[in-house]
Amino acid sequence: MTETILLNEFEGAKRLVDSLRGYGYRVSIDDFGSGYAGINIWQKLNFDALKLDKIFLSEDRAVRDRNSAIVPNIINIAHRLEIDVVCEGVEEEAQCQYLRNLGCTVVQGFRFSRPVPPDEFYANYEKLNGRYPIATRQTDTLERPVTEARTESGRKRKWPKLTHI
Repeated sequence: MTETILLNEFEGAKRLVDSLRGYGYRVSIDDFGSGYAGINIWQKLNFDALKLDKIFLSEDRAVRDRNSAIVPNIINIAHRLEIDVVCEGVEEEAQCQYLRNLGCTVVQGFRFSRPVPPDEFYANYEKLNGRYPIATRQTDTLERPVTEARTESGRKRKWPKLTHI
């Protein structure tokens, strides 16, 4: 669900989110930071993951300086609420390290793959048994499961494979 939908139809979005979660689906807020949703979504909406917009990785000096104060706090609030954080738009290893140091352990972007057709994605997913190889150096490969995560308290959370909303 995008942040923009929340701005235009919050009550309807809240009912939809509650209904989906009631059926066991995980719900994420996509493109967080690209619109004007306020802190009230943290208070009033039960969601499982927050996808930070790539604007938070901007190389523009003025924006970067502000983001260095904003991003750690967003991640901290999410962790305290046991909400997973995904950062979009990661293109460089330095960005991965920066986010990892802040506690954001799930990222997506061209650093790992350009968009691929669904058939190709599913074929790779099946071939690798639900794991995705992440190479940071030629000699360093980390395989990360894509169907589970740990909360700040160490509790393991699982979700259905590849559920799209």
